[in-house]
Amino acid sequence: MCPCSTAARRDQSAPPPPLTMGDVLCEELEDLVHFSVPDLPARGYVVMEEIRRQGKLCDVTLKVGDHKFSAHRIVLAASIPYFHAMFTNDMVECKQDEILMQGMDPRYP
Repeated sequence: MCPCSTAARRDQSAPPPPLTMGDVLCEELEDLVHFSVPDLPARGYVVMEEIRRQGKLCDVTLKVGDHKFSAHRIVLAASIPYFHAMFTNDMVECKQDEILMQGMDPRYP
């Protein structure tokens, strides 16, 4: 049963109507539950940024000069091809907790 559906069961011969909770769509189709949030990627990055700012769930530190930046490997790999190659291939950096970024200036975004 869909987690956002009501406890009461409907006539099983008719498909249940989609249920919405704000922007969240939850729909039961036989044994399949379809859960959809149209702006999930945008919401997800905002939440991941907040978690990163709190220093939680970060699994890598990028060192640029004397500056250190905590990050999530999955976000870096999904967003930047350079990090995707680094973390998904057998490069030495894929096992390091801290990665030295050379040739970069931390004062410039």
